[in-house]
Order: sequence, then structure tokens, then C-alpha cells
Amino acid sequence: MNKLQPLVSIIIPVYNLENYIAETINSVLKQTWKNIEIIIVDDGSKDQTLTIAKKFECNKVKVFHQKNRGASAARNLGLKKISGDYIQYLDADDLLSTDKIESQLNALKGSQNKVAICPTVYFNDGENPVKKKPDLRDSLFQYETKNTVDFLLNLYGVNGNGSMITIHSWLTPISVIKKAGPWNEQISVDDDGEYFCRVALNADEIVPVNNVYNYYRKYKDGTNLASQKSIKAMESIFNGLTLKEQHLLEVKNEDKIKETFALAYFKLAVSCYPQYKFLSKKILKNALLNLKKQPYLYIGSKTADFIANHINWKLARKLQTLKEKIGLRIFIL
Repeated sequence: MNKLQPLVSIIIPVYNLENYIAETINSVLKQTWKNIEIIIVDDGSKDQTLTIAKKFECNKVKVFHQKNRGASAARNLGLKKISGDYIQYLDADDLLSTDKIESQLNALKGSQNKVAICPTVYFNDGENPVKKKPDLRDSLFQYETKNTVDFLLNLYGVNGNGSMITIHSWLTPISVIKKAGPWNEQISVDDDGEYFCRVALNADEIVPVNNVYNYYRKYKDGTNLASQKSIKAMESIFNGLTLKEQHLLEVKNEDKIKETFALAYFKLAVSCYPQYKFLSKKILKNALLNLKKQPYLYIGSKTADFIANHINWKLARKLQTLKEKIGLRIFIL
């Protein structure tokens, strides 16, 4: 490792994103930190993504191809190809502010045991992300600490309301990456949440850098992976929750960990009902093991919320689902 000029490896998995991949690669090439390598892993794209990515190939940009196996498998392949001292993950339709990597490296000061994070700017496809600002709530969940367990519990909603730290926010030393292990290829939704749970628990300290950003592209049609509500997506979220709980309990066997996840299980069980009744029942069983009381539920409208919290949440969800299916204009609107 060159302590003065460490190499940063940027891993970009991509699948069918011909309209965005060039912009994403350019946002990395424009980084003020120049000692980088870009590892692009095409996950079996059927459009012109691979062809466009190949145009950028040079000493700094390497392009690999695999059969379609998912983003986690692509990132794992990328990890096998890197040479860097620090790892930056980036999805192929998202962006980084130009000094993101350099500022985080400066904050880490050469440490191989600390990880850096930064705020996320969410922008709709077609918008100029530079004109947007990060959510002010980020500051409640991004702070400097050596207590990574409490940091994660705060993120997961120990006080009732949680948040997320996007995959692109992190800059991680390769030593921590190796201790955390590979991406779990069995999880599709919240694969990054489960992965960076392990990353955080294997770090000595989390260091926020608040004056640089990562830009997360959102689609109005709800095609972001995190917005999916299929049975497979719900099962993936559930599996991710159970794994994160296990990871934390292996570090500290505390009741507040169990109670935090009980709340998360309960809310997930509610969101699965009544469309996936069997899965909802299964998740609810996990929730009730350590749930002290039902949390306040935000179902959708004030009337729906009242029914869920003062009468019966299953009734509220059934009425809500009925309204969504047939457009029934009833008092729950």
C-alpha cells in the first residue's frame, strides 16, 4: 500500500443501463483523487451496456462480463479483480460528487480500520442532482462513533424511526472488506444493508464526511430495486433482517437488539398483509418473540392509521388493499 497515494478501487455492477452507464463512469473519472481503478462487471446485459462500457477500457478502467446472476454476484466478481487499498461501490445509474473519494480518504488519514460515510442526495431521473440537497435527517444517523452496534441500532430504528445509508456512501479499507466477507448472493433487496452491517461491525470507527455527496437516482415508476413489493422482494427483506439481527447478537447479546428487530419484523409483517398472508404470519411470529407493544403504524391515510392503531391493523390493511385493487372510494381515502 502506498500510504501517500493509496489506490481506490471502484466496483460498478451493471445490468441493462445503456442510458446511464457512461454518465456514471464519467462521474468517477472526474474524481479529484486520481489514483483509482474502475472495475465494471456487466451482469449479462441484453442492451448496449457492455458495448458502451468497453469504450472506456484503459489502464484505469477494466470491464468484465458474466451471465446474469444479480448485483451481489457481480460485486463479488469485482472484488476478485481489484488491486486497491480502499473500496468504493457504485451502482451503474448513480453518481459521486467530484471530491467524494478524496475528502473521505483525507478524513480516514490512512487508517485501515475505520470506514467513511457521507450524505446521500436523492434525485428523480431527469433532474440535475447538483441542484438538490441531502435530507437533513441524515445528520441524525451519520455521526462519528466507535460504538458500531449502537450506530446500527439507531439506523435500524431503535427509537422508533430508522433510516438507511446507501451503498455509495461508504469508503472502506480493503482490510475491513476482507473481514466482513463476500456479498450474500441469496439476498436481492437489502443486500447492501446486510453487507454493510458486517462492514460496520468489523470496523473500529465510523467517520462521517458531511461536505461531499453520493447521488442516488430514483424513478417515478418505482422501478428501483428497493421499491419492489413482490413476494421475492419481501422474503429477501425478511432474510436480510434475520441475518442483521444475528450479526449484531454475535457481537452483543442485548435485549435492545432483539427489541429493535422485533419492531422491524412487525412493520414488515404488516406491509406483507394481506397479499402474502403466509409470509406475514411467519414474520409476525419472529416479531412477537420480543415485541413489548405494538408500534404506532402509518398505513397511508389518517383514517387508515386510526383503524390500524385503535381497532385492528389487519382490517386497515384489508380495506387499503381492496381500495387499491378496485379503486373503491370509501371513507378510508
